[in-house]
Amino acid sequence: MQLFALTPYGDQTNYRVVDPIQNDDYSGQLRYLRLLLGKNFRPISTAALAALTEIPHVAVRGVEAGRRELNDQDRFLIRTRLGGYWNPQLHQWLAIWHEKKGAPLPFSRQTYERYSELISSFSLAAPNIGRIADALKLLLGNLQPKDVAMALLTVHQSILDFAQKKNVGLDLIKRLEDLRPELKFMTIKQPARDKALADLEKSETETSSNSANH
Repeated sequence: MQLFALTPYGDQTNYRVVDPIQNDDYSGQLRYLRLLLGKNFRPISTAALAALTEIPHVAVRGVEAGRRELNDQDRFLIRTRLGGYWNPQLHQWLAIWHEKKGAPLPFSRQTYERYSELISSFSLAAPNIGRIADALKLLLGNLQPKDVAMALLTVHQSILDFAQKKNVGLDLIKRLEDLRPELKFMTIKQPARDKALADLEKSETETSSNSANH
């Protein structure tokens, strides 16, 4: 099966047909992606790709030079910032949605622009917030207590990291920090705690003594 990316732009560029690439190493994948995002048969620059995806420019150049691989974080950024993903079976970049049920949609500058417009609409925010909340509840309802705690701490830290990366105000950062998950830790009874501390101190003393003898 072969798909082709046909991307018309009127007076801005020519109609373009880009064949699936045969050499689909990491370097080839990124060069192909830059070509799909370009105009007039010219690819966008590595700096432009870095700006669009939020992948560091040095990392983009490293992939194209063969010094590093496209890792999971790189692919996550491409998927969420551009709306595309690499299909190793078809040797192509595809859009993350289907126009026809079950039919892959080749990624192109046109699909990127449509995706960018779509995710910039506030009309999608409310229902998708609800979907993510439902997904989180579903997951947490099927985890062990320790895993629930780890999941909540991870999600909260991700929210903080994203907010800081977007340079939101300090007041908002403080409010987000105040919403950190509250965990009730088990209190060790005093005798047990004293014994644990004594055992630790004894162990450290023995270790120091052994080191001195050697």
